[in-house]
Amino acid sequence: MNIQTARGEHRWLQFESLIGFPNLRHLFSLRSESGGGNISLSGGRDQAKAIESRATFLSAMGANPSCLVVGGQVHGSDIQIVREAEKGKGATSPETVLFETDGLLTTVPHLPLMTAVGDCGAVLLFVEKPKPGIAVLHAGWRGLVGKILPKAVHLLCEETGAQPKSVLAGIGPCIAFDSFQVQEDVARFAPKTCLEEYKDRFLLNLPGWAQLQLEEAGLLPSNIEGILLDTFVNEELCFSHRRQGPPAGRMGLFAMLSEPG
Repeated sequence: MNIQTARGEHRWLQFESLIGFPNLRHLFSLRSESGGGNISLSGGRDQAKAIESRATFLSAMGANPSCLVVGGQVHGSDIQIVREAEKGKGATSPETVLFETDGLLTTVPHLPLMTAVGDCGAVLLFVEKPKPGIAVLHAGWRGLVGKILPKAVHLLCEETGAQPKSVLAGIGPCIAFDSFQVQEDVARFAPKTCLEEYKDRFLLNLPGWAQLQLEEAGLLPSNIEGILLDTFVNEELCFSHRRQGPPAGRMGLFAMLSEPG
């Protein structure tokens, strides 16, 4: 696992299969050694520190922090296509986020997107040709029930002229199979192949469910990379809502198209 560090101990990961593309920049932020690195402005968290953390991560990938676009996540499946007019929405204030949006998609260069997670899956989609495009998706179990990933693949292909088999994807760190206990009210929505009975509950394979949806949407299995890092048990590197409760910080998936060279 390749963990990179910037000033102030800020740490992040990247999808190894997506690093080499000259028109894509991305990172998945982690908890710092001192417990900092939160990028969420909501929930009573320290907004000044969160804005500073966002700026550190964005600067590390060559993005302008003032251009960041953030969705107002509600564990839904709505996706917004982001144009120049949305530049800066949610960058420094939770009041200006794109309302009730769990997916962001753009074909505009130098327009960074972000989705925040604290156990849910963060998924990056990338198309290089015929027209570059990216999407960042907040994919918890509710979003997967709403088919957020197939919707995003369809929209991205519409915007770029690509076929699903040419879409590349990364599934970020999230709560893993062994840690995600759910009851029947959740389990009844999940594919049987992603469930295992455990005492009076079920274990739910969230990253496996995301992988399955992407494959069903037409992506090649070889074009999907998952970072196998369980947010629930890896306290040193990850925030976790299930482990820490409501005050837990949030990690972020940041992505931006850039012009080659």
